[in-house]
Amino acid sequence: MSLPERLGSLRTVKDDQPVARKEAKPPIPVDSDSGQLQRCVIIQKDEKGYGLTVSGDNPVFVQSVKPDGAASKAGVQQGDKIIKVNGTSALSLNHIEVVNLIKSTLCGLTGLKVTEIVLTKLNFIC
Repeated sequence: MSLPERLGSLRTVKDDQPVARKEAKPPIPVDSDSGQLQRCVIIQKDEKGYGLTVSGDNPVFVQSVKPDGAASKAGVQQGDKIIKVNGTSALSLNHIEVVNLIKSTLCGLTGLKVTEIVLTKLNFIC
């Protein structure tokens, strides 16, 4: 299911309505090249931007994250490897192509301008 479809399925719950909870959790995706766990974050751009800088080519990594910025609030961390942006694989893309993908925000039925990024930690520690 695409991000706009997932965002479109969101609804406001009134205090007197029961909240449905999902029992089963989907399997955690693993990067087939490195064997590292992947995580998906959704960054809602704020008035100061995305709050991150990226560097490198093929692959691109998160160079820095502004404290209290949009990326930080979404859980992005310095050193994260960018796997996908808005559903497009970023592993073979250069820096400029990844930046352009990040800037190509998705606008779901909710009206929120968001960017979906799949990340894996360079030095993941359990």
